Amino acid sequence: MRPAVNLPLDILDSLVTAVVRLDGDARVSYLNPAAADLLETSPRHAQNRALRELLPVDEQLGAYVERAHQNGEPLAVAELALVTGPPPGRHRLVTCEILPFESGALQIELRVLDQRFAVADEGDLAVSHRAQRLLFQALAHEIKNPLSGLRGAAQLLAAEAGEHVPREYLDVMLRETGRLRDLVDALLGPARAPRFGPLNIHAVLEHVRTLLGVELPPTLAWQRDYDPSLPELQADADQLTQVFLNLAGNAVEAMQGNGRICLRTRVERHFIRGQRHRMALRVDVEDNGPGVPDEMRASLFLPLVTSRAEGTGLGLSIAQDIVQRHGGIIEWQSERGRTVFSVILPLNIETGETGIREHE
Repeated sequence: MRPAVNLPLDILDSLVTAVVRLDGDARVSYLNPAAADLLETSPRHAQNRALRELLPVDEQLGAYVERAHQNGEPLAVAELALVTGPPPGRHRLVTCEILPFESGALQIELRVLDQRFAVADEGDLAVSHRAQRLLFQALAHEIKNPLSGLRGAAQLLAAEAGEHVPREYLDVMLRETGRLRDLVDALLGPARAPRFGPLNIHAVLEHVRTLLGVELPPTLAWQRDYDPSLPELQADADQLTQVFLNLAGNAVEAMQGNGRICLRTRVERHFIRGQRHRMALRVDVEDNGPGVPDEMRASLFLPLVTSRAEGTGLGLSIAQDIVQRHGGIIEWQSERGRTVFSVILPLNIETGETGIREHE
């Protein structure tokens, strides 16, 4: 195994591999931007801290670091489940190399595996989703024309109906054709292309929280974990509001009146459709509900797929379509007690600060 090479920090700063250096007392002396993203921390916050302070208490990485430090020999782990971020934490699969220096310091190199797998699957999922959307849109167009004729005929009958035609029958026809028209319009997706403009994502999330929070019981708590240094992004405010109304609304439904929903924002490096972006915005909508049913996982983003009798099954499909029009993707992971839907959008503006510094 190769020995640790003491590369200049400006070179390490440019790597997509996460690099953490520990001094002889196993305290962080340096971490590059990729490591800060992976560990969901900042270089200033991590400086001079013990590695265990940045990770959950049961994290295995600390045990490997201690072994490499005691033996003074390099150590490699092919697959390591790494838990990062505040509790309950984000689960990532990484490879790990721990390389000792002669001074007793250590260098840890982490490469994310699950991200690579997600990128490999993403192309197939995008093609499949696009083909399915085109099929549903074609069907919707075919349905919409005769449906408009039926509705028009019902309106004419209602205008000319006398006592021989019960009004309640016409009202049923108008109401049901109107409902079908709305469903068809939803299948067709957003009626217009995004209108891009400067957008504070926290303003959108606060608006969504206000809309959904009006009638929520006190037993369902909102948490906000916002990064106040986020720059503005170029996006359509109305369409992104629809995205987060759908995602957060699903979380509210899953909680059935009890539990916690967290809105979280971060800047990270990310692959989107196979392209590495130097800056990307990640918005997490997390709940501690029962999780996504196993039978729905493969078809979760398909139109008309829902586990609720009163649902249309269009919310996630529409959200995915809008996010893709913005050049982004939606990722998700779910287990009992923790479900996270993450909207990843490219950030093309390098400067500026926006956000809410409040945590609840």
